[in-house]
Amino acid sequence: MTETLWRDAYARRGCSLSYEEFLWHEKRKGTKAAIDGVKFDLSLVQEEDHERTRFRKLDFSKIHASVCCDFYAFDDPARFALDDPLVIEAVSFTPTYAGQARKGESIEVCGTLEQSPDGNKRIVVGSSREAPGEYIRVVRCGR
Repeated sequence: MTETLWRDAYARRGCSLSYEEFLWHEKRKGTKAAIDGVKFDLSLVQEEDHERTRFRKLDFSKIHASVCCDFYAFDDPARFALDDPLVIEAVSFTPTYAGQARKGESIEVCGTLEQSPDGNKRIVVGSSREAPGEYIRVVRCGR
């Protein structure tokens, strides 16, 4: 990917991360490429379907947590199990944040907090494709 193609991808996504943050996250995923100037993304398609639980929206929230399982990080929706006493997972319905974090990493997540009928809470990123104000970012030293 050329610098121009990366900037075009960033502009098209309209994500809430800075260009530098977006580029750092995207390059380490290894899912974007270009052939003869045509960009494409590689996406994982699972044959099994996740359980369909209805969640109730609570509030817009920002949390800091550690990822304890990233097995479904590239799924649709992307799912990150969290080591957090109140929020069990982060879920992203926008491909911008698929594969965004890895097991053992500390992340900051900004999105909608939801609760299942059995009391489990999750934070959702991706109320729209661009998800303004919503994000998942790896918290690195020096930020």
